[in-house]
Amino acid sequence: LTLGNSTTRIDTSAFNGCKKLETVTYTALTEVGEKAFSRCSALKVFRNTKSTKNLDTLVRIESQAFSSSGIKNITFGACLELLVYDAFQYCTNLGTVDFSNTTRTNITGLAYSKFEKIIFPSGTTEIGQKAFMGAYFGTLTLPDTVRIINESAFKDAVATKIITGRKLTEIKNYAFSGFRGEIDVNASQSLDSIGYRAFAESEIKVFLTPKGIHDIGKEAFYGCNKLEVLAVSFRSTSESASNYAHECLGVLFDERSDLFTQDKYIPASLHTLIVNYDPGTRDFFDIPSIKTVVLNKNNITIGVEAFGWCSKIERVFYKGTAEEWANVTIGANNAEITNATTYFYSETEPTAEGNFWHYVNGIPTAW
Repeated sequence: LTLGNSTTRIDTSAFNGCKKLETVTYTALTEVGEKAFSRCSALKVFRNTKSTKNLDTLVRIESQAFSSSGIKNITFGACLELLVYDAFQYCTNLGTVDFSNTTRTNITGLAYSKFEKIIFPSGTTEIGQKAFMGAYFGTLTLPDTVRIINESAFKDAVATKIITGRKLTEIKNYAFSGFRGEIDVNASQSLDSIGYRAFAESEIKVFLTPKGIHDIGKEAFYGCNKLEVLAVSFRSTSESASNYAHECLGVLFDERSDLFTQDKYIPASLHTLIVNYDPGTRDFFDIPSIKTVVLNKNNITIGVEAFGWCSKIERVFYKGTAEEWANVTIGANNAEITNATTYFYSETEPTAEGNFWHYVNGIPTAW
């Protein structure tokens, strides 16, 4: 199919279902309407006659414009203004998708697609709403320039691994909800806010909360049945949190849970709890799976029953010395802490006898 100088737009569903269409060339086309080339399964080439790259002179690409098409490598140009999140829905043969020539700061357009590689523009600051929702890909490393991951950006995606950058500050509602694959956000020590169900029912294993974080939404880690290590840096002020970890670990619960059903919502896989503040009364009461507690603050006070009924606690990693531990105020009914084996922090391998710990790739580890 060759489009002449008078054709600047392809309207809604114009070539929808043309399964034998393989090549489209054009000279003036700038806009592709909704479902314009949807289900064109043989379509491999879509380019300006003066270019060797697919789609690089398009300005507007609307919803499902190329859904279920056979398009492979894509290079977006500096002229790109509109790219709807599901423009390439069900395109399962995408190879390299190159945004590097665009001026966009918000990346989107690949929901429910399958791709091999993304090349981000140097000024990327946001991953757009639903940008990669339901997508399939291998390992994706987000640029350090990305500051915001918007709502449902990676919801229900399937991947080998995703790694976020150092300057990430906000993860919005449902951003990784239902994500299947490894999630590594632990380099993002500027992270300040995590939205409602941001990681709910995902396969995240380790979350090392930055100490400066001020907001973790309800049910942020609800249903994360592979979660092993969780850091808690502050006491929630949620009005719906009535006691205990409904204050601190309400991030794990369905918001309807209560003291008598909370164990249903704490994953059995959660074995290490890192506490970066002074735990208050019943903050971590009756968490059945915890084996290691890391008290990551040396001048600490532990409230009454803060760890009461946490019957499986075996080790306490204390960020201080034995002398400092002797002066820690521990409230009543915390035998689970006082009876556990205590380890003291040592940056370097100790020569003295005793129990010591340090960090290995951010994970508390005994020497």
